[in-house]
Amino acid sequence: MCSGACAPGSTQCADLVPETCDASGHWLDGAACPFACAAGACTGGCNPGAADCQGLVPRICDVAGQWVNGAACASACSQGACVPPDGPVDAPNPNPSNPTLLLDKGQHLTLFYVDSDGVNYSNVQMAVFDQGWTVTTPLKGYSIIKDGADVDPSGAFHLAVQPQAASGILHATNEGGAWKTSAIPGLIGGQATGVVDGAGIFHVASHEHLKTGTYASNEGGAWSVTAYTDSETAPASLALGLGGTPFLAFSRWASHEITLESGPSWTDPVILTAYGADQGAPLVLKAHGPTLSAAYCIATDAYVTYDVAFQTNASGSWAATTLRTGAGAMNIDLVVDPSGANHVIGCDNANKLTYWSDRTGAWKSYPIVGTCANLGPIDALYTGGRIFVAYVDVNATMSVTSFDPVSYN
Repeated sequence: MCSGACAPGSTQCADLVPETCDASGHWLDGAACPFACAAGACTGGCNPGAADCQGLVPRICDVAGQWVNGAACASACSQGACVPPDGPVDAPNPNPSNPTLLLDKGQHLTLFYVDSDGVNYSNVQMAVFDQGWTVTTPLKGYSIIKDGADVDPSGAFHLAVQPQAASGILHATNEGGAWKTSAIPGLIGGQATGVVDGAGIFHVASHEHLKTGTYASNEGGAWSVTAYTDSETAPASLALGLGGTPFLAFSRWASHEITLESGPSWTDPVILTAYGADQGAPLVLKAHGPTLSAAYCIATDAYVTYDVAFQTNASGSWAATTLRTGAGAMNIDLVVDPSGANHVIGCDNANKLTYWSDRTGAWKSYPIVGTCANLGPIDALYTGGRIFVAYVDVNATMSVTSFDPVSYN
């Protein structure tokens, strides 16, 4: 009678465990390999999928546990990827503004922003970094605000844009290759933020100054629109919680309060804080799993002094931390890294970029490289263990700087 499960002397791998077939036709396990296993033997010198740098050369560990070198970086390398040098993305322009940093399908750093030319006072620019910045103009005669763009799971970009020659908000996308725009019926206003969920649905929040704020999504292939406030003063910050639930944080002029609401019914508002005489606070809302976090800069009196603060519901109820008090105005952004640590970056009215982080447990502040335009808009992105910050410098140039948060103790 035949017996056994293998031919004596043959070898194979069970994940990282090498196996040898004994004389009776049974597999015997060896010691697990530290990196990779091939044909029943340990191999390689790295963990497949790992990435690092040898000087300016990025490298990635292949499935056999062997390092594979990429092309040398022109400026810097970090965690297996080329990093843009600190400084300009594009040539100086009279009106660069409203940056949004994303990653494209190939994980290249991609920056959307607005500038102008001799014909159009607003154009949507797209800058992609691959050994250097390549800038194109996908949408002439349109404008976009910070956080008005996102990328879907397939790698297509989706933007909420306003045409300079008409009112209303349009949906712009390069899905399918070429850029195209389409109307979002019923969406009111001229400034809109947008987020794409894991199913590829585009969520958009828009407002008219001191008037109605409206929210739209294209779930099911058709746009549905609902109102969420009656007196918004600045663009809302839109975040998607667990299950794709939309959350909006916005400044409500009627009550001088920063309010949080959940959609799509927009009921049960949470008052995060009151603010002073200013007509709306620089405000960012982020979701990380079940946790919501918000950062904002609010006037505490008649346009003289401002506080920068952070709030989170990580403990089950909202708790606030003041990061800076009694100073000038500041534009800010908030990044939550994969560990759940929070990072706030600001550009103040003295042209300084400042960074706060609770990575080590307690909030600390640090100066970072770059001299930003007075209260210029900024946007930040965490990827590859670094934080990238897009900002307008004092020479009216769209610029990017980056740093490793671990380098700040």
